[in-house]
Amino acid sequence: MKTALRTQDFDAFARLDAEFNRLCIAACRNELAGSMMQVIAPLNRRFWFTHHGRTLSKEGVEAHIEIALALSRGDAKAALAGTERLLRYVESRVGQSSVTAC
Repeated sequence: MKTALRTQDFDAFARLDAEFNRLCIAACRNELAGSMMQVIAPLNRRFWFTHHGRTLSKEGVEAHIEIALALSRGDAKAALAGTERLLRYVESRVGQSSVTAC
């Protein structure tokens, strides 16, 4: 993800993000949460593409990295902090759009 951000490689980040989501779903071992995430993730991706195109935001990618690193260390508090950071970022972008919707 760091390399994708540095090189602005949207396709690489999108692949890594999808894999990260898949791993998080598997790791949570919660069938209900997993099934909900399998529905929500594609909707989130579609929303982003529709309203923001193929852009990589430093703040958004860094929040993803923060979550992944925290999870790799088993640090639940840091993972939660990264998730809250990511959600604040996404919420800040909901009203903004760089692509004109029909």
